[in-house]
Amino acid sequence: MTSDALPDPDPDPDPCATPPTDPGGYPWPRLVDHVEFRGMPEAVYLAERSARRHRATALHHWSTSRVSTDELRTVPTRILFESHDLTDEFLIMEFGEGVAEFRFARRTTAAAVYLRVSGPDMTAVRAMYEDILRVLPKVEVGGDDCIPVRFWTEGDHGPERIERRLSAQRWEEIEHNYSAETRRALVPLMTSLDNVAAGGRLLLWHGEPGTGKTFALRALARTHASQVSVDYILEPEIFFGKGAKHLTSVLDADHDDDGDQSESKSEKWRLLVLEDADELISADAKQRTGQGLARLLNLADGLFGQAFKLLILITTNEPITTFHPAITRPGRCGALVDFKPSTRARRRRGSRRPALRPRRPQARRRWRSYTR
Repeated sequence: MTSDALPDPDPDPDPCATPPTDPGGYPWPRLVDHVEFRGMPEAVYLAERSARRHRATALHHWSTSRVSTDELRTVPTRILFESHDLTDEFLIMEFGEGVAEFRFARRTTAAAVYLRVSGPDMTAVRAMYEDILRVLPKVEVGGDDCIPVRFWTEGDHGPERIERRLSAQRWEEIEHNYSAETRRALVPLMTSLDNVAAGGRLLLWHGEPGTGKTFALRALARTHASQVSVDYILEPEIFFGKGAKHLTSVLDADHDDDGDQSESKSEKWRLLVLEDADELISADAKQRTGQGLARLLNLADGLFGQAFKLLILITTNEPITTFHPAITRPGRCGALVDFKPSTRARRRRGSRRPALRPRRPQARRRWRSYTR
């Protein structure tokens, strides 16, 4: 049933009256329920799930090369609800005994699929997910030299994510580009995350722009590819300043989107990356971001943070003297790395000095010949 076929609301509804029902057997949301247009798919999905008394549910998200849902409509199913806007398409579909809620967000070269499925048991839920994944396959990009990164941003209904694979070099290939002091500080990180985390779960990297912080971050993720998953926060100040709900949305997300909840995956580290988060860790952070700094510290070594196997990596271009003193406290900060320009970089900078003005002997000769 499409959104165009919704029954017209009663111009003067009785709040105590029983809402009308559609052939599916569940009540349609009415204007008195204060359901916004973009909240209609979720309302229909929850009502359908409740009517069917489903006990199992799962959330999945991935990027696909498909740019439309045409192939999905060829699967034997029944569309219960459908709506769309300029970029997103919403579908509620019936798969056998289960129900699926889709949000298909179109992008330039790919699309993001947000899926929520429910069924009588987890076996049915996994089967539905596998059937849908065959029609909307994940984007396969890169090989062993690529790392998966999930980028988080603020959406209309809370945090949203999209996954991409980025090329990354091995640490052995780039370590010679760093100064000796920076290399010594990075070696423990490249060797064992467990040992570093024992001294604190907050990793702080600071240095001038162009000193290689991003390259080292990629190398760190590739070195520990089997032990860590990377979550990149695009707007750290907004993310930590809006409330704890944003944190739980990210931390409750699975390491992987394939539904595998095996013990090996549950033991992976979550690397939360906050790049150029100067306002969040500055000395006057409380005045700038409110409770953002407090939430960050609680996530680093508070009771809430201890519930997750989490490392927080913060990069900044500011010197250490501008940091809030609570950030670098012993036992909280496991690694404080100063990215200093290497000798090669200093030599390149020194070779760019402006040349001296050359002498002009020819002009003097011409003047002498003229005076004669």
